[in-house]
Amino acid sequence: MGRSTDLRKTSWWLIPFFVLLVPLGLFLLALVLLLRLLANTCFDLAWWSWWNPRGRDILFVYSDRPLWKNYIETHILPRIQNRALIVNLSERKRSRLASMYNVFRQLGVHDESLPHALVFRPFRRTRVFRFWKPFRHLKAGRAETLQHIEAEFFDLVKA
Repeated sequence: MGRSTDLRKTSWWLIPFFVLLVPLGLFLLALVLLLRLLANTCFDLAWWSWWNPRGRDILFVYSDRPLWKNYIETHILPRIQNRALIVNLSERKRSRLASMYNVFRQLGVHDESLPHALVFRPFRRTRVFRFWKPFRHLKAGRAETLQHIEAEFFDLVKA
């Protein structure tokens, strides 16, 4: 009996704490989601106003990592080069697109998440194809994951 009275005495402050904390947490979560949506919308609008009139609806970002460099440059890039903005982040210091690197970082594009492709579709959500795991599976001897994502990507872009 003495124990339950001790719990009531020590936990009275938890009720106002949670009454304040839960709405604050929900507000912060909603704010983060709203800012993320706004950033993605601004990027999509910038893409559609600048690159799409030039016939570009794909952003392909990769690096010179030996695991995928030759494969990408021989199997993927030749099929999409006419309609894609292709960025090799390993050459970002020499590239005229180096200033876009900060934009990529804001969108969650880091060297560890490469290679990947963004396919911009009018009035629909941008599709993201992440090739990092399929290339890791290829290194382990499982090529079917890379074949699957590559087929899905080329099917969407009709290349």
